[in-house]
Amino acid sequence: MNIRHYFRALRRNSNRVKQATGKDRFTQIREMLSMKTLNPTLGTFDYFVFRIHQLSRADRSNITDYLGWRVQEQLAQILNSRAAVMPAWDKFTYHLYAAALDIPVPTVVAFFRPNSTRCWHLPGSFLRTPEELTDWLRRNNTWPLFAKPCYSQQSMGCYCLAAYATEDDALVTEDGQRLPVEGFVKDVVLAPNGPFFRQDMGYLFQQVLRPHADVVALTGSRATSCIRVVIVQDDGRQEIVAAVWKLIRGANISDTRIDDALGHIHAPVDLPTGRLGAARKDYEELSYPIHPDTGIAIEGFQVPYWEEAVATCLSAASVFPMLHIQHWDLAVTESGPCLLEINDIGAIEFLQKFGRGLLTPFFKGVLLRHGDGRRHPWLRQICS
Repeated sequence: MNIRHYFRALRRNSNRVKQATGKDRFTQIREMLSMKTLNPTLGTFDYFVFRIHQLSRADRSNITDYLGWRVQEQLAQILNSRAAVMPAWDKFTYHLYAAALDIPVPTVVAFFRPNSTRCWHLPGSFLRTPEELTDWLRRNNTWPLFAKPCYSQQSMGCYCLAAYATEDDALVTEDGQRLPVEGFVKDVVLAPNGPFFRQDMGYLFQQVLRPHADVVALTGSRATSCIRVVIVQDDGRQEIVAAVWKLIRGANISDTRIDDALGHIHAPVDLPTGRLGAARKDYEELSYPIHPDTGIAIEGFQVPYWEEAVATCLSAASVFPMLHIQHWDLAVTESGPCLLEINDIGAIEFLQKFGRGLLTPFFKGVLLRHGDGRRHPWLRQICS
């Protein structure tokens, strides 16, 4: 965000707060400074996202329970051994664990791992050269497929492939695009490395999940909307510290925010019951008790298979004991919970816009045990 966009966004959000609460800019700045003094991880836009201006005086005493987005990478560095994070960064490695330990994951139809010298005992076809992948895409009979890089972030390189068209040797996407097979392999699968993509890590081709019928009715989409489940664990104890449903909207194939004009919405999951609270979107002051596209009630919606989903997440988390914080993407399908992936560094801002911060007493204790207060001085200030 350049400086001009920064100040435009600042003015726009400040005006929203003034309209909603009557607080002028001076009052807002005073509250921001007070917030920053109590919790140095928070910044200007956290004041708007976390709706600090809406908190009562009593709730503001819990300001040290929040974590600003600036420390989300530090969280992973403090809590997760760098020697143990490969399953969270490489989906191929994750599926090796899942196959061995019976973690419920999407069915993989094919793996593409360029330059690999051996064929791993995994379900699906194992492809090692661009020629093998090109030939397989033409011969495959399982459609639709969800294609995604083994190493990527923010849904970069993800495609929902509906079919192969022999007449023009093209892959047809769910939204009707036609991608020449050789061009797809060359320009997408073998695209140059970037900050969110590694060509040498390969690609996955998975069967498209079938969301539970209640979920389809709620969102109006058959695309997968995941619940982000954050688990903290240490010395055999586990705690789910947040669960937020990323409710997909429109024709998007991913619940990562892609279409800013439309924008997905997020709804908190009540951990004991699995019922949703009203959803929110970005910096908006209003909430969404009703889904804006379908008219179905979000607030009070019961997540299907919730007890089973919680047990599945906790069981899978125990497989990675050196990852003390884990960000799981949980899908609720017609046949039960499915764990798409585990993340090492996960976004934390959207998890905390419902009047409660991410830090629980147990979470704070884990941070103090594993963190270095000299390197990260904010630990002692907000966790002690």
